[in-house]
Amino acid sequence: MIEMKKCPKCGIEFEKKSKSDCYCRECKNKIQNQKRMEKIKKKFEGADPSTFVVCKICGLVSENISTHLRRAHNLSSDEYKKQFPGEEVMS
Repeated sequence: MIEMKKCPKCGIEFEKKSKSDCYCRECKNKIQNQKRMEKIKKKFEGADPSTFVVCKICGLVSENISTHLRRAHNLSSDEYKKQFPGEEVMS
């Protein structure tokens, strides 16, 4: 029997596939991404600004955001630079 659960974050019903499923897939991904972003930001806290770049779309902080741009935003480095003139993709 399929067990349905209501997501406490967004309120939609979803199919509960395991005991640990508390949120719908979309909310779970958002929570995981937020935790990942916080961890990355802590890594660069107090660092020399010339040692990292910040994604102007979502705020990701990294030494190189070219792979991130392709995977997360479906943009090439050139497309990103056209949208954000003067911004670098590598520190």
